[in-house]
Amino acid sequence: MKDTLDDRTVDFIPQKPKRGRPSTGRAMTAAEKQAAYRARKAALTVTVTFNREDINTLKRLIGNPDPSLNLDEATIERLMEAVFQAAK
Repeated sequence: MKDTLDDRTVDFIPQKPKRGRPSTGRAMTAAEKQAAYRARKAALTVTVTFNREDINTLKRLIGNPDPSLNLDEATIERLMEAVFQAAK
């Protein structure tokens, strides 16, 4: 019988390796996974609050952007869609 604290003696009886993927010891709990997911999701979005009477003005500003700003068309469309969704 081998001493459990002995890490230098070679094993004389070879043992089969464990099946499956070896563990890394860094497994996350379900709560940690969910917190990481929420943090990633929160990093993508920003919540802004407007008064309802300002929505029409905002729609006009987004619909007629200043050409000197060189805004991306896809960004303008995404903003427009977000404003129209909020107006519902």
